[in-house]
Amino acid sequence: LSLFVTGMMLAPTTLALKLEWSVPWRLSSDWHIGMSAMHVTFSFMTLIYIGTLWTIHMRSGWGKRKNQITGLIMLLIFLTLTLTGLGIYYLGDESLSKYASGMHLIAGISIPLCFGLHYIPHKRPAKKIYPK
Repeated sequence: LSLFVTGMMLAPTTLALKLEWSVPWRLSSDWHIGMSAMHVTFSFMTLIYIGTLWTIHMRSGWGKRKNQITGLIMLLIFLTLTLTGLGIYYLGDESLSKYASGMHLIAGISIPLCFGLHYIPHKRPAKKIYPK
């Protein structure tokens, strides 16, 4: 959640600076630097968490053939976010950096929807035990 919130706080500034859109509000320079640092920190924490999910949750679900499509989509979105995040900071070509920023925003905004599709339909209520 923290990663998503910091990303949404950075979105108006990204739209203004990278994609040259006119936005009614954006972070000041000082806040943008701090928010970017927090966003990167949360992204590293999320990558560690995805690694822990890989060892049990993903392998178990894949073996049981549960939620394979939505799980794979989420994994591909996180891979896209990781690669485009690196591209935003390290691509030297301005047009490639703009493309990476746009893809990063779209992928980031899609995460809550994909998580909902992956988690909510498959959550089952606990079994009730009735005395006989």
